[in-house]
Amino acid sequence: MGTYGELVESLRKYKKIGVCHSGGACSVLLLKASADAVGKENVTALTAHTDFFTDEGIERARRSARYLDIKHLVIGVRMLGEEKIIRNASDICYHCKKMFIGELAREAKREGLDVLLDASPCSRTGSESTGLKAALEEGLVFPLIELKTGREEVKSMLTDEGLRRFTYEPDTCLATRFETGVRIDAQKLKEICALEMMTGRMGFDPVRVRLLKDGIRIEVEESSLSELMDEREEIERELRDLGHDRVEFSVIHERTCC
Repeated sequence: MGTYGELVESLRKYKKIGVCHSGGACSVLLLKASADAVGKENVTALTAHTDFFTDEGIERARRSARYLDIKHLVIGVRMLGEEKIIRNASDICYHCKKMFIGELAREAKREGLDVLLDASPCSRTGSESTGLKAALEEGLVFPLIELKTGREEVKSMLTDEGLRRFTYEPDTCLATRFETGVRIDAQKLKEICALEMMTGRMGFDPVRVRLLKDGIRIEVEESSLSELMDEREEIERELRDLGHDRVEFSVIHERTCC
């Protein structure tokens, strides 16, 4: 694994840097390292506001960029008009990332940036990820992967740099709430978010509500599963009122988008 100093040194070859900023720990670290390498006035954070990214996630990205005093651009990207995305086939991650990374790359070019950095950590390898494949095709650079820096190392570096408050994970893509093959639309997205808020109010955090081909699955951490089952009757009653007769309950199994 590389050190924070090596990360900064690897970025000094650029003059103006753009960072794809999700608001998660990895992109915050890249913003900080980029500012230390070329000066914060030469760094721009770029965030895609898509149909699959929550307002809370956008605010988190804004807050961290503001704290670092780095210019932040939020670019709206409309996903739900694209058939290759809403059909939700097995290649959705490629098409989704290709679309919004393409928008960020075009904005970076308009801003006169030398490079656009992807904050994916070493645990996500390009050879195994269709999302990273799309980012590579758009010419993005992957400093954390190049230095073999994983998530835990990122959090450690942030803590050492006095940024422990930003060691959280980015929001998970809402498209991952749909089983492959289940078409995505705005109404279903709203329903899923409402159901996650409902179970969240019951005290479950994190919680994931997955729309399956033949029902709904609600996922929580293993330590909370027994408590979730205690609320089963109430949850099933709520879901029946919404037209969902089949409900599963299980431990969170995160499906990543890249």
